[in-house]
Amino acid sequence: MGKMFRDPLYNYIELADDPCALELISTPVFQRLRRIHQLGVTHYTYPGAQHDRLSHSLGVYHLARMATDRVIRLRGEQRFRRGADLVMAVALLHDVGHGPFSHLVEPCLGVDHEDWTCRIIESPDHQISKILEKHQVPPTEAVALITGKVSDDRRWMQTLVSSQLDVDRLDYLRRDSLMTGAGYGHFDFHRLLNTLEVWEEDSRTDLAWPREKSLYAIEEYIFARYYMYQNVYMHATTRGIEMLLREMWRVGKELFDNGDQDELVGEIRAFWGAEEPDIDAYLAIEEFTLLHQIAAWRRGKHPVLADLARRFLDRDHFVAIPLTIASDQIDADGADGLEHQLRELADKAGFMPDHYVLRDQIKAKYRQPYITPPEGDELTSINAIRVLDGAEPKEISTLLERLRPVTQVVAPSVNFYVPREVRQAYNHQA
Repeated sequence: MGKMFRDPLYNYIELADDPCALELISTPVFQRLRRIHQLGVTHYTYPGAQHDRLSHSLGVYHLARMATDRVIRLRGEQRFRRGADLVMAVALLHDVGHGPFSHLVEPCLGVDHEDWTCRIIESPDHQISKILEKHQVPPTEAVALITGKVSDDRRWMQTLVSSQLDVDRLDYLRRDSLMTGAGYGHFDFHRLLNTLEVWEEDSRTDLAWPREKSLYAIEEYIFARYYMYQNVYMHATTRGIEMLLREMWRVGKELFDNGDQDELVGEIRAFWGAEEPDIDAYLAIEEFTLLHQIAAWRRGKHPVLADLARRFLDRDHFVAIPLTIASDQIDADGADGLEHQLRELADKAGFMPDHYVLRDQIKAKYRQPYITPPEGDELTSINAIRVLDGAEPKEISTLLERLRPVTQVVAPSVNFYVPREVRQAYNHQA
């Protein structure tokens, strides 16, 4: 029996006959994911959400293995066997470029985790590329799969790793539901992975799901996405903490750009100070690095920065004042009017409005579990969930009418985040 990991979702994740995966897991780059929260600062709202990107990546690998085993059972051709090795490697490595608190700090540092993932995988100076090449998995092909630059005969591989119904989503929805205790992310993942079919047309090789076996399992998955976004990912308390953290880092970067480096820890100073930060400079920035920096700012000389840092560390977070817009366009007058009112209240309460009245415009895609492709666009597994109805795949909402209300474009929304004292003044005024 080979190496096995105990996992709260799958009980055991086995790597018995995958020496490539075992070597990748042992690299410092992969082990760094232990120090990256899967859900950013969601643990401030759901205290149990302490899981990390490493456990998620192992889960995605496990599901990729299940899915590729299914494909090989169906087809058994050499091209699918070689493709399976690539899919499993990418499933394991797809998050190695994440920074502290996952997606949250990307705009603060001016980075994109997918770009860094690709750089890390391709770098000849790091172990990842050497291990992949040793096991006949070309790093360039792994990057092509991550970025979606694949040929038509490899569409099935991209469907598994990056599509509307991929192994990444199948893992994080259930894992995040379990670890938060929210309980919304339930669906029959096993059925989804064991009913998929290989579908070929001309030069394209892709995946689809048979209607009679998969339709309701897919529907359950879509509603699980809907409930998780509504109740976990877009939770107003979490968003308030995120807005506070981003404002803190915006102020810190502004001070750095103006020549103030007195309170910066070495790793942050090196990264911000480099014209082109290298991979080692990026990987040196982990969550404890950011927390060390925030603690230094809390003790520092800049009143706003010190207060924002204190609020983050003590969970004295900003609170929401929502403004829901009942149209496809943001009502600038309504949002701007509310913002002007809140800025006046903040000023009267002794808060600098530029730093203590934060506007959060939530994109429509984050309030929808699945968006159907615009009319006239070609249907692919990347932009649609396709179900085999007879011989041809069809987009799932055309087969299930009750899905349409949660798949249509919703109105955008705006929240303002302010200190509790400002919201109290606003409620009293209202």
